[in-house]
Amino acid sequence: MLGLLLSHSSLRLTSLSLPLYGLNGVPDVEECSYVQSTITELPFFASKVRLGKNGVEDVLDLGPLSDFEKEGLEALKPKLKSFIEKGVKFANQ
Repeated sequence: MLGLLLSHSSLRLTSLSLPLYGLNGVPDVEECSYVQSTITELPFFASKVRLGKNGVEDVLDLGPLSDFEKEGLEALKPKLKSFIEKGVKFANQ
């Protein structure tokens, strides 16, 4: 699932040149991206971001979640944490 989210984000960002819009001063460009954030207790999370002249200007809240979504997110956190730890370890090698 995480791979699909990352692939989708990469495709959207590269095919639509959204980062260039933000860097060129187009206001309020919003897109999903896998970023370092404090949205959850996980150090990285796929979230909606606002892009601007300096890249990611703001990481937006998840918004209201249904009970089903909250339960699903809580159930996934241990697996996501494991993936993040492996990714950080790999990046630091």
